[in-house]
Amino acid sequence: ANISKASLTATATGIDRGYNGTTNANVSYGGWVAGDNLTLSGTAAFADKNAGANKTVNVSGMSITGGSDAGNYTLANSTTTTTANIAKASLTATATGVDRVYNGTTNANVTYDGWLAGDNLTLGGTAAFVDKNAGANKTVNVSGMSITGGSDAGNYTLANSTATTIANISKASLTATATGIDRGYNGTTNANVSYGGWVAGDNLTLSGTAAFADKNAGANKTVNVSGMSITGGSDAGNYTLANSTTTTTANIAKASLTATATGVDRVYNGTTNANVTYDGWLAGDNLTLGGTAAFVDKNAGANKTVNVSGMSITGGSDAGNYTLANSTATTTANITPAVLTVKANDIAKIEGAANPAFSATYGGLATGDTVADFSGTLTYNTTATASSPQGNYTIGLNGNLASNNYTISYANGILTVSQQKVQEPYNVARLSAERTDAGVATGTSGNFGLRHGYLNSAISQLDKTVIGYLPLTIIGKGVNTNH
Repeated sequence: ANISKASLTATATGIDRGYNGTTNANVSYGGWVAGDNLTLSGTAAFADKNAGANKTVNVSGMSITGGSDAGNYTLANSTTTTTANIAKASLTATATGVDRVYNGTTNANVTYDGWLAGDNLTLGGTAAFVDKNAGANKTVNVSGMSITGGSDAGNYTLANSTATTIANISKASLTATATGIDRGYNGTTNANVSYGGWVAGDNLTLSGTAAFADKNAGANKTVNVSGMSITGGSDAGNYTLANSTTTTTANIAKASLTATATGVDRVYNGTTNANVTYDGWLAGDNLTLGGTAAFVDKNAGANKTVNVSGMSITGGSDAGNYTLANSTATTTANITPAVLTVKANDIAKIEGAANPAFSATYGGLATGDTVADFSGTLTYNTTATASSPQGNYTIGLNGNLASNNYTISYANGILTVSQQKVQEPYNVARLSAERTDAGVATGTSGNFGLRHGYLNSAISQLDKTVIGYLPLTIIGKGVNTNH
């Protein structure tokens, strides 16, 4: 008899697996007589790659490929359908640190990975450097990791919530700024500035040289800063300085000048007028002050008070740099006594006459002062008497005049005793005389005679008494050369 092959309608049983990003499926075949040895093959695929339960598995291209009982069957079907589960993959995520520039925080950026290539997955977490400072290969700690999105989010379960990686923090490039600090006028261009431009809260010290364009007072004056460098601060290592110069502005306020006055000593002059020199401003500055200075009284004395009023700045190239805080000042100065010379006046008389009254001249007397301002008296003396012959005699002058305002000295005078004129023996002639360098006089009328040839230079009329004589030559008729 014949045993014909059995017609085999094969079945497939899906095999559960974990997610692997593909639709590939595994199945086991059945449907033949228990105990037979038969091998079938085919292609099994899930309807999609995604994790899920009781997912359809389509099997195609089935065929009997081996087994000791292969000859006993003919395959009635080449396709079949079954189900199986795809379990979510367990994801141990990794993090890769992202290099960045110093920003004063420990905040870090990382990229996540660890899932299948081509899958779309988003992870979130908090990444932080161990400190804020710049450096290479710095540890980054990631915490709070979770799957937050992506079309493949449902295919994974996250096995870890933390990770560790490394990244670099490079130094920040600092373009430093300077802010000018207002100050009062001090005669220099020196300026003070405060520096900035770095991350708020950082500790950084910069230095440089700051100078106004000129020394003068003014508003919004340009300040040039040069030679800037980072010189210290706990965050100095986190920056590189991009600039060594900058410009800012600041104000120089006028200096408040409390002017001083120094009294100038002088000699007594009968007034309270005083001279002072002014000071109080910066050495080397050019400033002119005016005012009215007066002693408390006109008298000579030491360390006398001088009151200055009406003070004002009147000029000087630095006048614009000051405001005058005072219009009055007080100082002292000395008024030394003036030199007064009391001199006996020169006087003349003729032989036989009594001595005339003597007088004196006060040389150096200040305007407004009079002889009555002195205490004491003057005493005159001379050796000349009424019988003294012609000649010059000293008029001695002594005194005990006193005044605090004068240093008094005394000077002698001269008493000139002249020869008495002799009576004319002939008619007295009126002469119209002219003095010449030769001492010649020409008479205008005839008969006359003179004993002793002298003529007063101050008169043209001969008289019986002539005081003060010049040599005279008489020209005319009847000259008696014996006289």
